[in-house]
Amino acid sequence: MVQSIKDDCVTEFSFKMTSSKNDEDHLYVFNFIDINSDNIEYNSQKDLLFVSINTSQKSKYIRHVENGVLQNYTDEVRLYVNSVEEAMLTKEAIQTIIKDCKSALKAYDTISEEQGLEQLIDAIGIVKINDDNYEQSLELLDEASRTVRFTDIFSNLKKSEEEVFEYGLKDINFKSILMKTSGKNVLVELSTKYFEKIIKTYEDGEIKSYSNKISIQASSIENAREIVNLFKIITKD
Repeated sequence: MVQSIKDDCVTEFSFKMTSSKNDEDHLYVFNFIDINSDNIEYNSQKDLLFVSINTSQKSKYIRHVENGVLQNYTDEVRLYVNSVEEAMLTKEAIQTIIKDCKSALKAYDTISEEQGLEQLIDAIGIVKINDDNYEQSLELLDEASRTVRFTDIFSNLKKSEEEVFEYGLKDINFKSILMKTSGKNVLVELSTKYFEKIIKTYEDGEIKSYSNKISIQASSIENAREIVNLFKIITKD
């Protein structure tokens, strides 16, 4: 077995395992700030000893690629060690890294609403997940009312469809803005205040019923985290 980990808060952990039956090549990408420092344990499976690290609240924020193919996001990674002593040292090291990474979080309190909107427009873009493509854009329609248009064109080998949402930024409940994963997708979800159906919605050019929530595709957990933080800046009263 060969394994390595990148020395960064947003890290990449890879390991390769070779057996008489098959070869396994795994890559995990995650941010140490998402790891629960109180839930790092060491265990064994057959003749392998490992340290198990888990995300806070079991959120599936860990990207997993196996043999070059994207898998569903997961909430656990195993780091393999040679002894109990090494496992204990690994646990302590991870807890220290988590603490250091949390103290080095990016600050958003100095960003104005105008800057936040500009950065948000740049943060939302094209996302490709295997054969599925999401061509997304956000634009400001009216500065006085802070009305924006979010466009999402989905396409794959079978179909193509366009959705358009128009809404006022101040109509969004900033407390509702969150990131989540669903299978291989990373999403940012937001809803209106009091869940009012006031978001003008179009599908392939045809107006549909007004809605009260929007889902935005993100290219990664870090991209989703950025979108969430920027949305909170420009929607907060």
